[in-house]
Parts: sequence; C-alpha cells; structure tokens
Amino acid sequence: DSYNIYQVENGVKKLVISTSNLSRTFSSMPAGEYAYEVASVSNRFGESAATVQTALTLVHPIMSAPSDLTLNVWNGNDINLKWAEVEFATAYNIYEVKDGVKKLLNTTENLSRTFPNKAAGNYKYEVYSVSNRFGESQSAVEAEVDLVFPEMAHPESVNVFAMNGNDLFLKWPEATFATGYNIYQIDNGVKKLLYTTDRTSRSFANLPAGDYQYEVTSFSDRFGESKTGSAVNY
Repeated sequence: DSYNIYQVENGVKKLVISTSNLSRTFSSMPAGEYAYEVASVSNRFGESAATVQTALTLVHPIMSAPSDLTLNVWNGNDINLKWAEVEFATAYNIYEVKDGVKKLLNTTENLSRTFPNKAAGNYKYEVYSVSNRFGESQSAVEAEVDLVFPEMAHPESVNVFAMNGNDLFLKWPEATFATGYNIYQIDNGVKKLLYTTDRTSRSFANLPAGDYQYEVTSFSDRFGESKTGSAVNY
C-alpha cells in the first residue's frame, strides 16, 4: 500500500517519508554522503523485513563562468553587456573593476545589461554566474573599453525658403546624437543666438526686407554643442 524511505547516517536508520508512489525526489540537498533504504508497507501485513538499499556521494557542480561576453557602446556613451546562458544559473553578478578593486554593480536574471550615459574613461567589467543552490562561479568573463565621447557634428546643410511674402523658413537634416539645435543669426560678423529647438525646422515670421545670414548648430544633452554650424544666406 505504501513505502517507507529511511536515511541511514552512521549506522542509524531514520524514517524520512512514507509514500504511495514508486519514486521520491529530495530537492536542493547539501553535498555529502547519502545512504537510503526503502521498505514496502501493507496495511494488513505491516512493513517488509527486508529493504532495498542505495548509497551515493553527492558532489555539487562547479558553476561555470558565462561565455561569449560582448561589450557594445550605444547612443554614444551607453555601455551594453551581453553574455550566454550558464547551466544551473539563476542570476548573474556584474562587477566593475577599477584600480584592481572589484565592485558589484548589478545582479540580474537577464542575459544582458545596459549602463546608460557613462562618463568618458576606461571601463572594465567582470560577469559571474550565480546559482541559488551552488553559489557564484569562481571565474568570470571579462570585457574592457576605453569610452571616448563622439564629437558632435553639425547638420549637413540648411535650406531656407521665403513664405507668405516675408516669412523665412529654415529646414535641416537630423544630426547624429543631437537632442536639439541652436539657430544663430549673423549680423556684421556678430553671431547672436535666436532660438533653440528640438525640431529640424523653424520659421521666422514677418521679417523686414534685407539680407539674412543664419547658422545652425547641433547639440546633445550628453556631448555638448557642435564646434561649427551649417550656414545659409538669404
């Protein structure tokens, strides 16, 4: 009708569980020596005099380090790390190493992690696998990068059109990494900031007749303003 499972330690037999099933799993066991005996049980005739016995030495697996770590720079200064899955891993620890000192930055269950808007400089990372049963891997996979900020480029060109008789309409293409644009008017060699916009066009309405010179620069909230601009005359 059922089965008694005994664990034997130092010759002492201890009942672990009674079950009506033909198998039993003991989860997340510590490393060590294990010996078991199984007896059959009848509700009419009692427990069998003989038992079946088994023994084993349980050795925990050694956690492997992640493999195939790649480091990519996105958006000019976002650092993205990506690695392959490790058997038994339930998470991954990401450390930053500076001057030989290792600091835990993040623990994640994902296979990638992005650190946004990093300052220029040298970055070295180590990624370890982690198991909630077997601990952290003894070794890590490493990646390193010298992060240099991109130099902001101005818009490639600026076009100007007259509209409604005396409105001037400026339009330009997007510049890489730009989060906005500065429009300057140049009068007798003096450059004056007229307007800042996050769009790629701007109109100036009801202007008096005359000569107009504009210059458009790009800027990034991360990397600053382009050193030069694109000029246009009308």
